[in-house]
Amino acid sequence: ERIPMSVSLSRYSGTAGRYVDGFSCQDAVWARPKLDQSFRCRIFSDPRIHEEVRMSLVIRDKDTIRRMADAAGNFLSALSSEQRTAAEIDFSDETERKNWHYTPVDRQGLMLKKMSAVQADLAHTLLATGLSGAGVHKAKSIIALEPILGEIEGGASKWKRDPERYYVSVFGKPGDDGMWGWRFEGHHVSVNYTIVDGELIGP
Repeated sequence: ERIPMSVSLSRYSGTAGRYVDGFSCQDAVWARPKLDQSFRCRIFSDPRIHEEVRMSLVIRDKDTIRRMADAAGNFLSALSSEQRTAAEIDFSDETERKNWHYTPVDRQGLMLKKMSAVQADLAHTLLATGLSGAGVHKAKSIIALEPILGEIEGGASKWKRDPERYYVSVFGKPGDDGMWGWRFEGHHVSVNYTIVDGELIGP
């Protein structure tokens, strides 16, 4: 669908409903938001703009992948061998890699409840690499509401409401290239990224 719009690679203006303070591509085909809240444009009236946008997004993707790899590596390095066994899952396990839920079910991975405070902070640092600042705030707010939801339900729900019932999984070996991914998941929070040969191909 062709959507007449103006986007750029800079700050998002909620009031204007568009990105501002950067060059724009007019009357473009909208794809999906990037991690840095930029848009990828597939068709441009000016091919010079197209190439400039494309290269900027490639650079931003590489920066994001590097931050994800560093955060995932730091998280895994802080775990005991037993914890690491729970957190690490083979990338080839496609069934589990695509096993997404937003309900508070039991999952593979390492649960926040079984982490130390330092390890949990590193898990949240990994989560933050895949979200905007607003996204991080929203995810943490959702997690913090679990005890309140439990009080409202009064134990009537079949699910146990627990802000530490969130699981972190790392698929494969984190790095700037190769194939790997990570997942942070629990009730109403499901963040899953896949990196192949230095390119973000998921979520």
